[in-house]
Amino acid sequence: MKRNEFLKSIGTGAAFILTTGCLGGCSKGEDIPFIAPNGSNLPSNTVLFTIDLSSEEADNLLKEGGFIIQDDIVIAKSLSGAYVAATVICTHESRKEVTFQKNEFLCTAHGARFDQSGNGLNDFGKKGLKIYQTLLNENVLTILT
Repeated sequence: MKRNEFLKSIGTGAAFILTTGCLGGCSKGEDIPFIAPNGSNLPSNTVLFTIDLSSEEADNLLKEGGFIIQDDIVIAKSLSGAYVAATVICTHESRKEVTFQKNEFLCTAHGARFDQSGNGLNDFGKKGLKIYQTLLNENVLTILT
């Protein structure tokens, strides 16, 4: 079947929908939309996941300044000993490169910096960063929306 025959067989509406996404994604100079990670549409205080701090996977969370990444969320232990969590997706260019360094969230792509409340600390971080609530109960750290 030739392309024209295929497009006629599915109808003009479906052909328009299929080609619009392809053509729209090719424009230059347009801002990449921010895509929030898991849990962005859930009600406040919804449990996203838990971390057993006695597990090997959580070893980096035992030292101040250490962090891990799970389900597109950076979880860190601040220099004051508090657990903090933020999206790994930077609002500057929607890249999944946010880490935790020097007691703040940092996008390693362009240097966007954010405090532990998600406020931008430089021009690249001016849009802020999605922060998640944390709850510690003995050796279990819970990440909430």
